[in-house]
Amino acid sequence: DMSFEFNGPIFFESNEKNNHIRSNGNSFYKDISFQGIDGEWILDDTLSCLYNIYLIHGSLNTNEKVVICNSIWSNNSILIHSYFFSSSALNSFFNLSKY
Repeated sequence: DMSFEFNGPIFFESNEKNNHIRSNGNSFYKDISFQGIDGEWILDDTLSCLYNIYLIHGSLNTNEKVVICNSIWSNNSILIHSYFFSSSALNSFFNLSKY
């Protein structure tokens, strides 16, 4: 079992492909941001965020995993960024928006 006690915003930063995220049933208690030109993040299990998810640069592949959050935001940058929701369940007061 993994215990996660951090109570601040989380930043996933990479310019590499194939970054996997496994939270092992833990929730994130602040915003989560993904940023990195050409960065790619793939969920290995449920992603639970009590606040917002921001995709600044790169791509987020939910890999058919559940995503729980308040809202998901993406900027209107000319740099390429994308979501791959596949058949994931999105449980939230869902707002997929540009900021």
